[in-house]
Amino acid sequence: KESKVVAVAQRYGGLDVPQLEQLLSQRSTQQSDLQSELNEANSLAITAQTRPERAQTEISANQTRIQQINAILKNGKDNGKTLSADQRNLLNAELASINALNLLRRQELAGNSQLQDLGNSQHDLLTEKVARQEQEIQDLQTLINDKRRAQSQKTVADLSLEAQKSGGSSLLATESAANLKLSDYLLRGTDRLNELTQQNLKTKQQLDNLTQTDQALSEQINVLSGSLLLSKILYKQKQSLPHLELDKGLADEIANIRLYQFDVNQQREQMSTPTAYVERLLATQPPENVTPQLRRTLLDLAITRSDLLERLNRELSALLNESITLQLNQKQLTSTAVGLRSTLDEQMF
Repeated sequence: KESKVVAVAQRYGGLDVPQLEQLLSQRSTQQSDLQSELNEANSLAITAQTRPERAQTEISANQTRIQQINAILKNGKDNGKTLSADQRNLLNAELASINALNLLRRQELAGNSQLQDLGNSQHDLLTEKVARQEQEIQDLQTLINDKRRAQSQKTVADLSLEAQKSGGSSLLATESAANLKLSDYLLRGTDRLNELTQQNLKTKQQLDNLTQTDQALSEQINVLSGSLLLSKILYKQKQSLPHLELDKGLADEIANIRLYQFDVNQQREQMSTPTAYVERLLATQPPENVTPQLRRTLLDLAITRSDLLERLNRELSALLNESITLQLNQKQLTSTAVGLRSTLDEQMF
């Protein structure tokens, strides 16, 4: 905890968006591995925490069996039948096995404090690693979002300047305005994509935490059923259940994105050959107005339009994917939370 963390923007600010996205993917994979290690550490900690109760129950049952065996050996009969030499040997072997097992359990109990300290230290270390990795993932996503937005803002600024240069030509003004409108859609799409990626990160982290809690709770219920310790654990877990904030407008948003992407793809087909598009525009103009300069400027605008539509289509695809992923994650989160709350209510009452 005392080691210094270098800011993500300082370490990776020089990378472009694709490189940052690759790094983010690597960090997400590492986070999944760390989460698995933390789950294992939780299991070990629970095992150490519940060892006294389990050992006491097992030793008590073993002592009852020892008394039964000793009584059988003393009487020389089992269920009214005289013991054979083989039966006596088997009972003595069982007796030795139970005594050895009781000794092992007492030795485990003697070292349980050290094992519990070790388990807690391992748990604390992994918890800190997971927290740092979560923060780095969050910071990487923020850096990606900032760079995406800067690119989209630059596009808007460049096209605003182009629109101002269109002069008195109504045709140039119309085409420039259309490009500027698309760049505005691109910026808005970037902003919404950034919002959704942040929501997805938060939802995924909540889901990981709830899944970890659910696994730990199942183990605790198995070994502590009916105990006072379990009641305390259940109460604490119920108090710590997160308040879920769900985006209820996702279904409508996904439908709207699909509809707008269909429209964008139609425009892409129309702009698939910028030269042909320019010639169609010029055919509507009086011949005396068609100059080489006008043709070049329109072609530049058409090429820009084609590029904008490609970028907007990619942005919409990313937006659609992120929206669907968030919708699925929210459904899974809700299902996990409801199941966990149901388990807690069932065990508490």
